[in-house]
Amino acid sequence: MAEIIVQIVNLFYNFLFFLFYFFIFFFIFLFSFLFFYFLFYFFIFLFFYFFLFLLSLWQIYAIPQPLAVFMHKLAKN
Repeated sequence: MAEIIVQIVNLFYNFLFFLFYFFIFFFIFLFSFLFFYFLFYFFIFLFFYFFLFLLSLWQIYAIPQPLAVFMHKLAKN
């Protein structure tokens, strides 16, 4: 009878051991997947905002030029 109890307890601890390592590896896999998923979209948005930054530079340096030409023509008259 004691051997059966020892085997049941041993089985229970083996199951806990399995659950412990299963959840450790599962969460490592899950968070690594989510981390690379986040990294992928982070770089997409990084390039997108870099494009918006370049667009804002174009707006700052290219759009005022026709206004400057117009003001220059007004100043000549």
